[in-house]
Amino acid sequence: MNKVLRRPAHWAASACLAVLAAASGTTPVAAGLYNWKTSKVVQLTEKNFQSLVLDSKETWLVEFYADWCGHCKSLAPHFDRAAANLDGVARLGAVSSDDAPSLMSKYGVKGFPTLKLFTGVTARNRRPSDYNGARTSGGMAAAVKAALKSFVTVIPSGGMEVFLKEVSPKLPHVVLFTSKKATSPLYKGLSATYEGRIAFGEVRGADGEAAAKHGLASKKLPGLVSWTASSTDETAGVPHTGAVEADALRAFLDAVATGSPVSSDGDASTGGGAYTDGTADASAAPEVTPMGGTFVQPPASDSGVATVDSRAAYDANCGARKDGRLCALALLPDGASATLTPALLESLAGRYQFDNIGFAVVDVASSGGAELASSLLGPDAVVDSGAFAVVRGKKSKVAVLAGEGVVLDDASVGAFLDKVVGGDVRYTRFAGDVPQWTAAATAAAADAPSDDKAEAAASPAMHAAANDEGAPSDAGGTGAGYKAEEGSCAAPVDGVAGQCGAPPPNGSA
Repeated sequence: MNKVLRRPAHWAASACLAVLAAASGTTPVAAGLYNWKTSKVVQLTEKNFQSLVLDSKETWLVEFYADWCGHCKSLAPHFDRAAANLDGVARLGAVSSDDAPSLMSKYGVKGFPTLKLFTGVTARNRRPSDYNGARTSGGMAAAVKAALKSFVTVIPSGGMEVFLKEVSPKLPHVVLFTSKKATSPLYKGLSATYEGRIAFGEVRGADGEAAAKHGLASKKLPGLVSWTASSTDETAGVPHTGAVEADALRAFLDAVATGSPVSSDGDASTGGGAYTDGTADASAAPEVTPMGGTFVQPPASDSGVATVDSRAAYDANCGARKDGRLCALALLPDGASATLTPALLESLAGRYQFDNIGFAVVDVASSGGAELASSLLGPDAVVDSGAFAVVRGKKSKVAVLAGEGVVLDDASVGAFLDKVVGGDVRYTRFAGDVPQWTAAATAAAADAPSDDKAEAAASPAMHAAANDEGAPSDAGGTGAGYKAEEGSCAAPVDGVAGQCGAPPPNGSA
């Protein structure tokens, strides 16, 4: 069944008037929302919509827009970024009302922008469902991943021979050896792209020794190995050794699909297949991602940025949050930097207030902050410009954006958080135990004369029990993100200019 998506509360819109035409009734020249030469967003028209979207097995998120619509222009950078983040996983396309009026009518588009998800295996059952979730790159990416179908055969222990001999024997095969217990969104997306051209398999819970027996040159997992059509020799696989990113994987899989020689440099591409053997273990049947259920946008969080100046403040905002949100923690000298200012942190907090994330900042120039940074990321992990991390306190895990070449600014932190929301970051265990310290000791160290600061930092008060410290004070402020201006532009009727405002009540975007 099609996924039902619930409209979040933050769709309340500010009123604005978008003028479709001048007083003379002429239509303005289309400004163009996307750079079709560089963007991962696909330009869809009446001529290519059938072949690209309806005849495909890939998951598509399609935007129906008008060039004059202000909300469409506001959505464009988020949609563009989502397309880049989902490269290889799913396809995002955009349809202009000027280029495809019949598609607007066919799919009942009454306002702009309207977003629709296209899923399903055949053109007949690829009926779209309205996307009414968060209009952020992270929110759209999460919903698309939840809607993905998989064409991957899960290979049980000892099942490689059956997979190569019996599963689509006329097709080439690729097998992913992974220590994970679930198929990744990227592998699902590639299996849909190459379905019918390559049979996709996956060995879960694999180890490097076992993978090496099947052609994987390195024992490092995950590893992708290919076999030519009709090959049944388990040891004759050719591994992909190139970069694990969409373009390199497509190049590798393209070579596999066309029967071209596949080099160990990873120049090849992939396809998909269906499991057809009836004698193998039932666990080897193809896995299809369920399409039922409801995508519910989390309620808005306090969009302020808390200050972590004690163990109690850390526990309240990161270590043991009662609302279950992730903690986006800026680790900065003196609590700020030239590129990641307090105002920018407030803006980011407002932008991601619907994405199950709370924001906090810690001064790593203070002794307590430095100890916290070392316990989370390891000694010397925070460079002079600081670091940015997302903390899963109850699991004692952290994902970090740091390094000498990383500039902590709106673009890099935003891209990092989009990956967090989309589930595309790797979490590692804390480097050590979270320290005990109090705000009083931090303040005393900060106020002490320079000769006394080292002594104050070493004071036993820095290690006092967190229970002696109160909860942090609220840090107000709301970021000026796109969400405050979201809504819909109504399509023009009988020459009357369209209007931008709240979304129409019938559920269309």
